[in-house]
Amino acid sequence: MRYSRSIAVSPRAIADGDPLYGEQWAWKKMEAESAWGRLREAERAQPTVAIVDWGIQRDHEDLNSELVSGVRVIPPYNGDFSDDYGHGTMLAGTIGARANNDRGGRGAVPSARLLAIKFIDVRTPPMSKYAAKAIKCAVDGGAQIINVSWDVGLNDDDLRRGFEYAAERCRLLVVAAGNDGSDNGRYRAFPATFGLPNMIVVTASDRRDQKPGFSNYGENVDLAAPGVDIVTTSPYLRRPPARPSRLYNRAYRSYSGTSAAAAHVSGAAALLLSIDERWRPEEIRDLLIASADPVNDLKGVCRAEGRLNLRRAVLGPFEITASRQGQELVVEWSCNYRSRVVETASLSLIDCDSSIAVSLAQRLDTRGRRNFPIPNTPMARAFVRVESGERRLYTDCEPLCIA
Repeated sequence: MRYSRSIAVSPRAIADGDPLYGEQWAWKKMEAESAWGRLREAERAQPTVAIVDWGIQRDHEDLNSELVSGVRVIPPYNGDFSDDYGHGTMLAGTIGARANNDRGGRGAVPSARLLAIKFIDVRTPPMSKYAAKAIKCAVDGGAQIINVSWDVGLNDDDLRRGFEYAAERCRLLVVAAGNDGSDNGRYRAFPATFGLPNMIVVTASDRRDQKPGFSNYGENVDLAAPGVDIVTTSPYLRRPPARPSRLYNRAYRSYSGTSAAAAHVSGAAALLLSIDERWRPEEIRDLLIASADPVNDLKGVCRAEGRLNLRRAVLGPFEITASRQGQELVVEWSCNYRSRVVETASLSLIDCDSSIAVSLAQRLDTRGRRNFPIPNTPMARAFVRVESGERRLYTDCEPLCIA
């Protein structure tokens, strides 16, 4: 974490829903609302995201305590995973803060389960032996995604084995690139430079899609995500008032660092797994890199040469147009980015009223143009959907008059 400040709340910002949502610039930048719309349509799963860090304030007003659990892997072994610094709670809010509850802002996936693995406290800095134990604990605790927003300074065989343990069990590790402002290819940060296929290494970007001076970068960094002035949850001892003060609210802070960037990517991975549980770690990494918004200022900063875009990731790469010409549908579709996860497309005609789908064609190329006879099915209005044959990524055209 680079710095933090209490959040000022203007009277205009206090409204129904999430009063601090307007302060959370990153969601608009990443077109998150379109991705959340897809989440509402899906038969959701509830992925578990492990936050291997300082712990989490479980009873925070903007976190769902029923979805937060935790383990302590450092002395004293008393089961206390409360956050005595604030860093873990900040990550938790970015990933899973509640939505539309008249408190704070919101997280990427409010329905995600959060597993706090506490391996740092005021007496115990990040140490490889505890970090390795924490990673294994997260894996054994059922986490599909493990957020790693820290470094241990030196290469360590025990910690590498912990990461390899996660790789063998198909767990995704989202790792902050580091806050030294250096090239990770020349001055290696650990664990960010372990280079395992189940890792996504994340650098930070600001409101202008530029790399801030503190953020590490390099050819072994995968992706950029917002990491400057990120408004999220913060621990407190005395419960905040029911309505936030016009001056500040102690339960929320703004912070900067590659930690915040990694939390946004953990949230993106949780979105994908909420909609389709079949994703493997290397597939998530490939898709998030491929679907990033290209940014000139991020060329040479990371492999994606761009910043995380939730809409492009969750909705997939397709664009589609369809029109009726006599008794035929003329459908044209294209693919906006190349990903190994998306190799084929299928087309369906879906009734707007009943949501009944009629298959038009399957296992098509990811771009093309086809004419289809209008099915002999009673429909007044319908739309055509193009969907990846491999994962639940799809795009719909505007409704058409069929009857």
